[in-house]
Amino acid sequence: MPLSADDLKRLRVLVTPAAWAAHEALDAAEKVDLELAFEVYGDVRLVAADVLEAVCLHARMAAANTPGKKRLKLGSIEIEKAATASGDTARAEAWCALATRLRDDATGSGVPGPALTSWDAP
Repeated sequence: MPLSADDLKRLRVLVTPAAWAAHEALDAAEKVDLELAFEVYGDVRLVAADVLEAVCLHARMAAANTPGKKRLKLGSIEIEKAATASGDTARAEAWCALATRLRDDATGSGVPGPALTSWDAP
């Protein structure tokens, strides 16, 4: 079953514009095959979770490959500190968290079920 135009619109909204743009910028080998994923899952939320996980992994790798030191010079004082990739790291964590929420939502995980009562209860 191919993705309809409405499914694709919903997918782009679920993924978020920044993550969608990051997915579009990935190499073909890193991109999620949207049609195949939808055929397998049958749920746009799970396809969106795959896309988010792909861009999350890419952002995490980018953060890990950040150069190790940053040198600042303030007047006659020179400071060297470890460089951080807080933007890439924060983006990756947000995308991974959203992917987890979408998977949980699609599979019903974490959603309270109906209260079970005894057959004898009035």
